[in-house]
Amino acid sequence: MSGATAAPLGETTLQDIEPPPLPPTPEVAPAALLIGVAVLVVVVLAFQRSPRARARRELAAANRLLRRGDMAPRTAVFQAAACLRRGFGVQRLDRLVPRPRDAQGWTRFLARLDQARYGPAPPTTQAAAHLVSEARRWLRRPLSLVSRAPEPWRSQTSS
Repeated sequence: MSGATAAPLGETTLQDIEPPPLPPTPEVAPAALLIGVAVLVVVVLAFQRSPRARARRELAAANRLLRRGDMAPRTAVFQAAACLRRGFGVQRLDRLVPRPRDAQGWTRFLARLDQARYGPAPPTTQAAAHLVSEARRWLRRPLSLVSRAPEPWRSQTSS
């Protein structure tokens, strides 16, 4: 046998003991704080919804209610117009200026929306559902409506 003998169980040497972790140094504490704040900001921003996303969600709910028969078609169309105004951040939809390739489609959509809202006969459920779905599609186009027409009262200057 060799000259080395095994230590009996229960006996440990100083080499087997791990030292406790060192306390954070002054250079680590600000970095940890900065990382914590960054994570908090990311979490808060992740749970916030853009106005367009909120408007799309409201339109989806209105479409479900309309298809179930729990919302009148004309009410759903008015809801679609309100969601579009909130989503785009304007008071009047006709003040939005679309890109040239979307101008004709936007103008036709607004005409159909106005007819459904203010026409003598209320729209059918199918026509209202189509307008609500189309409003959701317009809200999904992030760069389609790129600017706002000047408000008439803002362009006038008093002398």
